[in-house]
Amino acid sequence: MINPDLNKLLSAVIPIAQAMLKDLGAFIPFGAFITRDGEVQLAGGEGDPSHFETEEIVEMYLEAFRQEAGDGNFTSTALCVDVRVQVPGKLEKTDAIQIMLEYSGGEALNAFMPYEKHEQSDIRYAPLFATPSDPRVFIKLASDEDQ
Repeated sequence: MINPDLNKLLSAVIPIAQAMLKDLGAFIPFGAFITRDGEVQLAGGEGDPSHFETEEIVEMYLEAFRQEAGDGNFTSTALCVDVRVQVPGKLEKTDAIQIMLEYSGGEALNAFMPYEKHEQSDIRYAPLFATPSDPRVFIKLASDEDQ
């Protein structure tokens, strides 16, 4: 069963990604996290991201998330990325909103919401699906628990 914090993060980032897709046709990676006090906050970068590749932006977020998580400033993270993914049971890749979710207790998931763009900013979304993932933010915390 998915952690309630991860559900809160999904509910926070999916509407933002959908709005950007509708208004702009795409979005650059962005994140959100839950503080120790249980508050959901959005994470955004500063400056012009156009000279960075998506992978570089993702790594910058992950590094910042790892630092803050290591300092104990938050308990869960979400990183939202516009990707292409192969949906289970389908042969071809499709566009999707990917949400990399992590909880400090060790749970890590990649959630995907596939979509198809149609005329006049009409976007049709397929059901969300998730796959287990290796932790990329709470790495030190997860390895400390093993000892």
